[in-house]
Amino acid sequence: MRLTATEDVTAPADAFFAQVSDFAALADRARSLGAIVTARQEGPAVAGMAWDIAFQFRGRDRAVVATLTRFDAPDGYTVETVMEGLIAETQVTVASLDAHRSQLEVICELSAKSLTARLLLQSLKLGRGRIAARFQARISEYAQLAAGRAQTSA
Repeated sequence: MRLTATEDVTAPADAFFAQVSDFAALADRARSLGAIVTARQEGPAVAGMAWDIAFQFRGRDRAVVATLTRFDAPDGYTVETVMEGLIAETQVTVASLDAHRSQLEVICELSAKSLTARLLLQSLKLGRGRIAARFQARISEYAQLAAGRAQTSA
């Protein structure tokens, strides 16, 4: 299953990418939502960085490993997330529209490696329209927050 979201923002591409790729801020945001996020290593973003993430979803404890598989500043990065046989590959791309505007594109490709994950993915496909709308709304909200931070830091 593939989810795609695009958002245009008013912020220079370099400053906007710096905010979108601020993994410490992303971890803090996840913690504020109740997740437990542990970085396997500290330092600047490089391919191979990984995070262990634990959270509750639908009454069950979930464990996720997120790995930064590609990091090409200031253009984009890819994160692979694995949870109980469900794999999500998320590609984040920032493109400059002009000197003061940027476009964020997020593509999330979900695939299943176990029977349980296949059943979950099939149920997600049934609600695809609603899930795609929520995905777009969350990406838009985050892009606007990151653009605001990018404008104040520039």
